[in-house]
Amino acid sequence: MDGLPDESAPPALRLGRCLPEGPDRYPADRFPLAGKSFADRRPDRRSAMSDRGAVALVAGESDRTPTPDEHSLLSHGAVLLALARRSLPHVLEATLVPAVISYVLLLTVGAGAAMIAVLGWTYFAVGRRLARGVAIPSILMLATIGLSIRTAIGIASGSTFAYFAQPIATTVVLAAVFAGSVVIGRPVVGRVASDFCHLAPEVAARPAIVRLFQGLTLLWAAVHVVTAATTFGMLVSMSPANYVAVKTVTCLAITVAAIVLTVSCSIRTARSENLVLAHADL
Repeated sequence: MDGLPDESAPPALRLGRCLPEGPDRYPADRFPLAGKSFADRRPDRRSAMSDRGAVALVAGESDRTPTPDEHSLLSHGAVLLALARRSLPHVLEATLVPAVISYVLLLTVGAGAAMIAVLGWTYFAVGRRLARGVAIPSILMLATIGLSIRTAIGIASGSTFAYFAQPIATTVVLAAVFAGSVVIGRPVVGRVASDFCHLAPEVAARPAIVRLFQGLTLLWAAVHVVTAATTFGMLVSMSPANYVAVKTVTCLAITVAAIVLTVSCSIRTARSENLVLAHADL
């Protein structure tokens, strides 16, 4: 991101939580639907994917296959809608608003003013969290520090290329991190999956789930490579203002396409493994 650091943007550095081991990994007070028949545990589709309560993927009944209607609880539409509701505020704050600020000031004032204004928006957003008593994730603080250094270099050098090239280099590094995590047997996607849906340890250890995590991690490594190559091509061929506008739209389109593919692959694997949703009142 060229603007405010998105709390969810570098997923390589966000670790998820898994359910505890042992016979109490689905306690009734936290998973009121787990352990019941599929019909009994069937939640309302919207409430199952809402932000008000976490959900978990647990093993379904081994002696029967869920019906198509039961499978609809893990529908593409429901999952994508939940992701959109969760991500839209971050996209607005971390991508669209800084892009508009940068574009307008690049056209009307100059590059230096645009850099300072985007940094000021970042500090404002962080300060607003502090004023509201919201915890600031370490990755957000690190990204804010990085943006501060990047802005200082851009202003000191007077080079928009130096300013915009730094996020591209970071994207290349993230691609290497994702690919390397598969090589060492600890795929990044497997470590962040519980940020979106809790996974029981025995579910996460299934061969099909492990293969899914490996494939999705390689997918996102490729996404980072494509994003870096595309944005670098834009950077060397466009004016700064046009670069900000086109880059923002292009990167969002690439990311949305990758998210849809990720959700599709995940739902297909969950259905093939007979996994179902259970409420997790954490």
